[in-house]
Amino acid sequence: KQVTYASVHDFFTKISDFDENLNNIPSKRINPFKQSSYKKENLISSEDLKIWDTLLKDEQLNIPLEFRTLYWLIRSFPNRITEVLSMKRDCLKSFYSEYVIQIPTFKQSGGYGKPVIKSIPVVYQGHGKYVIDLIKKLQEQTNSNLSKYPIAQNQKHDYLFLIRRWNFYDDNGLNFRFNQKFTNQLYNWTGPKINDLLKQMGLIMNIRNKHDQLIIPTTHHFRHSAVTERLYTIGYTIEEVRRLTGHKNESMTKFYTHQLVEKHKKIHLGISQLSKPHESAVEFKGKILNLDERTTHQLSKDPRRYLTWEANGKKGVGICSDISGCNPQGTSVHFECYACDWFVPKIEYLSDYRAEYVYWEKVIERTSGDSRRAAHFENAVRNLSYLERIISICENGVAHFNEKLVLNKAKKDLGSYNWE
Repeated sequence: KQVTYASVHDFFTKISDFDENLNNIPSKRINPFKQSSYKKENLISSEDLKIWDTLLKDEQLNIPLEFRTLYWLIRSFPNRITEVLSMKRDCLKSFYSEYVIQIPTFKQSGGYGKPVIKSIPVVYQGHGKYVIDLIKKLQEQTNSNLSKYPIAQNQKHDYLFLIRRWNFYDDNGLNFRFNQKFTNQLYNWTGPKINDLLKQMGLIMNIRNKHDQLIIPTTHHFRHSAVTERLYTIGYTIEEVRRLTGHKNESMTKFYTHQLVEKHKKIHLGISQLSKPHESAVEFKGKILNLDERTTHQLSKDPRRYLTWEANGKKGVGICSDISGCNPQGTSVHFECYACDWFVPKIEYLSDYRAEYVYWEKVIERTSGDSRRAAHFENAVRNLSYLERIISICENGVAHFNEKLVLNKAKKDLGSYNWE
């Protein structure tokens, strides 16, 4: 009754916003039906959670792989525990320097039908690499367990977290043991069980903050913390948080999308460790700038032999200065040549680079508001960042060649002038 009444009240509240309806809402603001007592969870401070972080990254502690992996998944990304525990074993998709973690959620479908898949892009570097490697190890462990133990009745066969039941216990320190009654079967984990394990570990390890208070987090604490830390500590924008949490907001502003694109472009260019545009090689009408003499001489012998890549439907828009041979296999997902310092763009194709840039800008506009197309969005941002650099290289090259033409003309004019 309480839930139904609340739903009816929400309905009247929403339709009252339309001009055709009166503002008088027939339902009462305070729900007349008895409500269950609920103690609001207080957020745990980042400082206190870092104590848990330190322990869960300590490889010397006897912590099962599945618990360590689950901890860092709920700690690193603001997903509901039910979503993480529903991850499939094939949840990882690789995209060159990045991975995409696929996490199902029924939240967006109203709890009915097939789940919507949230795609969370993760750069394979630093902490991102640590989390991805944990998932890979757990995939191997789960596949190994499937070959040794049967799956209990009514359990999901394709889940990543398909485990043997165990509990933490105090053996002069943290240890764990399998439940003898269920040890030879595989089960899906549940949210309440994870909270029990967190409590067991917190009590055994006597995890306390500077005020000597026990720190016993719940899985929902991690979701709230992951959101707030991205927003205020790490510097994520509202839109980035929305994309990770899976909340839909069709009134997304271009301001947040722009922030997101700019931040990701810096990440992609930083990972590639490419030369600055004004230091990079560029070719114009057979002349190459910013390249060593030996390589320039070799390329000049037969420039068509080293032509590579395409832009705006035109092929051979650049030169590969790796004279030892490379033969890249390019895809629309990742511009391998554009992300390489060996690539020498040809200035005469500058308009084609710009047309390609406009194309990927439109892809970003189409995909930025759809959390289900996060991977497409990431690919477009990556391509845009590399194209932006290529365009800058060409523009710097144009400025250089124009300056050289002016100097040559000045020298010629000065040489022909009769000073006497």
